Amino acid sequence: MPQYKSGRHSSFFDYFTQNFTSDDTAYWESRIRLEFIIDTNGKVQAARIYGKHRGDWSVKEKDAIKLLNTMPVWQPGYCNGKKVTTKIVHTITCCYR
Repeated sequence: MPQYKSGRHSSFFDYFTQNFTSDDTAYWESRIRLEFIIDTNGKVQAARIYGKHRGDWSVKEKDAIKLLNTMPVWQPGYCNGKKVTTKIVHTITCCYR
């Protein structure tokens, strides 16, 4: 399984907490289900919102994809000692107050 930075599961969520911003000043809360691939070089590829067509994405979902695509390189996944491409689905909860 690929790992982001320190290898702690929470470091992925820490990155989103520290970097996700919104121009919206109103209170909002959303659960966003991200689907993406970590390639053999550790780069994020094919980021999308799980179960939605691109035209149905909200502004917040588009912002989350933009942030996901700018993430630093991950440690790639391995299988039998070889680097492998891995699909990941993460759910993040965003809350702006």
